[in-house]
Amino acid sequence: MKKILTLTFVVLFLLTVTPLPMSANPGPTTFEVGKNVPGVRGRQVTVPVSVSDNQGFAAVGLVIDFKPEHLRLRDAVLRTTGTDAPRPPLRLSLEHEVKEPGSANYGIQWISIVDVNNREDWDGNGVLMNLTFDVVAPVGVDITDIGLNYTTSPNGTPVNSKGQLLTRVEYTSGSVVISTSSQGPDGPQPPGTFGVTLDNGGTGSSGQGWYLPQARVDINAGTAPAGQQFSHWSSTGSVTFENPNSATTSFTMPNAHVTVVANWVPIPIPSPSPPPTTSPGPTTSPGGSTTPGPTTTPGSGTGGGGSGGFGNVPQTGVSDMTGTIVAMIFSILMTASLSAYLVVHIRERRRQKKTTPNNGK
Repeated sequence: MKKILTLTFVVLFLLTVTPLPMSANPGPTTFEVGKNVPGVRGRQVTVPVSVSDNQGFAAVGLVIDFKPEHLRLRDAVLRTTGTDAPRPPLRLSLEHEVKEPGSANYGIQWISIVDVNNREDWDGNGVLMNLTFDVVAPVGVDITDIGLNYTTSPNGTPVNSKGQLLTRVEYTSGSVVISTSSQGPDGPQPPGTFGVTLDNGGTGSSGQGWYLPQARVDINAGTAPAGQQFSHWSSTGSVTFENPNSATTSFTMPNAHVTVVANWVPIPIPSPSPPPTTSPGPTTSPGGSTTPGPTTTPGSGTGGGGSGGFGNVPQTGVSDMTGTIVAMIFSILMTASLSAYLVVHIRERRRQKKTTPNNGK
């Protein structure tokens, strides 16, 4: 009995003093701006800034770097939904540092997120805050980048409540894809989803919205604009269409925001048939000769008939008509010449008979 109790004590002691295996080190705390977020020129767009593998921090200063001629920052708001949302005493303050083009801080906004009491770390993951921009990019700009880094001011590098720097930190930039003629997905973005923007669609187009990764997305280009017909689909992301040449098709949602574009081409206009060509109508000279009558090429209407000394002549073409007329004139001249010869010959015979003596009497 004593041996059993002694063995049990030894096992408990070893379990107490022997450290348990540690889990693998977490990845670096990563701050990331949303990529390919769909925006509409002349409207506002909301871009999320997310955190993953959060080791916990009580203060951080972030630099949001963008082009003011493309985007204008309106607001930055901490996420308020979810059990792990950043809440007071964590507080966000927005410090505008936009300067003239070409200066060192051109297009930079400083955002400080600080636990004002410096007593508690926020170790949540997911969306940290949402940035709201006015999309002011000129026509021709289809995508604009949003850089992300830490400030060099106090509270720049993430610090926990013990004043320790987070040494393993990464910052990932994002972008806004800009369209003109369509609106982005309606309503707030549900957790875990990405947006599909359908650009340049016709009346009744559909498919725009929020989708989970790997979901099937059905899109319809809608009714074609006047004088145009559907050509094909194109996209800003890694999208593979089932049939890119069909106005109604589908694709599998990737792990990113995408914009799909309906492309149209003019409806071909058939070439008109050549107009008929007609030669001049017949004319009759005072001497009774007739010039060629009208001729009509295949496919044209019926030409007018001629009037004159030869009646109707088959209208088989200008060349044929000319040859026929020449032959007929030649025939008339020959006939007239022969007739004149015969008349002269007969008259000469009669004259000779009158002048010759009649020796028989």
